[in-house]
Amino acid sequence: MKESDPTEVRSSDGLLDRMAASRDLWPAGTLDMWQGRKAPMPDRVYWPESETEVLSVLTEAEANGTPVIPYGAGSGVCAGARGRVGAVVLDMKAFQKLGPVDERRWTVTVGAGVNGQQLEDYLKAFGFTLGHSPSSIWCSTPGGWAAA
Repeated sequence: MKESDPTEVRSSDGLLDRMAASRDLWPAGTLDMWQGRKAPMPDRVYWPESETEVLSVLTEAEANGTPVIPYGAGSGVCAGARGRVGAVVLDMKAFQKLGPVDERRWTVTVGAGVNGQQLEDYLKAFGFTLGHSPSSIWCSTPGGWAAA
């Protein structure tokens, strides 16, 4: 596999992008925001679109000792998806692959950035259900479910 350059991965160090990646839906973080306390902001946000781009960012981060925070849809409830000063955020929203469904095995391959409700709706068209319906289904992704 050819490694790509992390500078070629879509990314931003813009204030609004870093602010958006600075917090998840952790209740304490929401209270901090309401009370005017700022969340720690990451240095940069990446939106990889392929496994090669993910590898590129991770390789560069490892070489520089930079912490990497994975970010799906931001539904984190214990600050796990919250940005950190000196870190980069790997926002997985561009990983939107759905399918194929293997009807014999009852399996489906999905991207790490697929929204839970999108997946549930996709499976319904095949007569299946995800069988996992967290209250965060509208703002959570498979990566977070696996991590939890």
